[in-house]
Amino acid sequence: FAGAIHDVQDEYKDVKFIALDVSQFDIEDSFYNHDASGNRTTLIDENNTPHVGDNVVSIVFQEEEAGYLAGYAAVMEGETNLGFLGGMAVPAVQRFGYGYVQGIAEAAVKKEVDVNLWYVYGGQFFGDATIKASMEKWVEEGCKTIFACGGAIYASATEAMEGKEGCKLIGVDSDQSKVVKNVPVLTSAMKGLTDATFTCLDEFYSEWKNGGKVLTYGLKTNTSKEYVGLPRDTWSMKNFTLTDYDAVIKDIRDGKITVNSDTTRDVKTLVDNTRITAKNTNFGDSIK
Repeated sequence: FAGAIHDVQDEYKDVKFIALDVSQFDIEDSFYNHDASGNRTTLIDENNTPHVGDNVVSIVFQEEEAGYLAGYAAVMEGETNLGFLGGMAVPAVQRFGYGYVQGIAEAAVKKEVDVNLWYVYGGQFFGDATIKASMEKWVEEGCKTIFACGGAIYASATEAMEGKEGCKLIGVDSDQSKVVKNVPVLTSAMKGLTDATFTCLDEFYSEWKNGGKVLTYGLKTNTSKEYVGLPRDTWSMKNFTLTDYDAVIKDIRDGKITVNSDTTRDVKTLVDNTRITAKNTNFGDSIK
């Protein structure tokens, strides 16, 4: 929606816009022309410099924390053959994946188990026959639980896992147990869109103090809200309990656990000196 924000923020200055999960980079990128590779060239209007309007507020999320919780919970539940299927290798998707690997690594040490991990990007935000074939290969090799992170790309994972014993999906962004029915959903790494919406509306009806800002919210932002997290009421986990979950959240909020958000590193380095074995030959690369 960044392009729409660019189009309306200056034209309708008396209207306030809540643009959840729209980054400052994306809004400012809408001010530029681009070449065939998507790189910025010139400003569309040389007199209109990139900006987030004073009538716009957006909240983006610390996806790495949600990914960490999903990976940690899965291993503590007893899953040791895990996969990550990202959409495009953009920062938000990468943060989910990098957090996922960190959570898996921490839980593997705590539980004293070895974990097999498959990791790849599909290069798009929807499934197709090529991605499905890749997921089928993972399942044949023993992958049981796939964190599908990138719009409708989860369809390729669920189609590959459907009917296969012990296979499960980890959803993303929202509680995907409500939409995925052909395979069990272990849990979902969620962004707290509801809490974020209420936060923005509370400000709208009181003091509009964050206009012109894109804010980053995570578990430490407000201890009374879960701006990222897992769905407490619908996960299918039996061994990893709500008490366990609350303890991990507390450790993150207290600083005992730090989830690194740096996606400039090669994801392969995250499995070095851990109990994780990278299984696929194109680990961390893109299928397309």
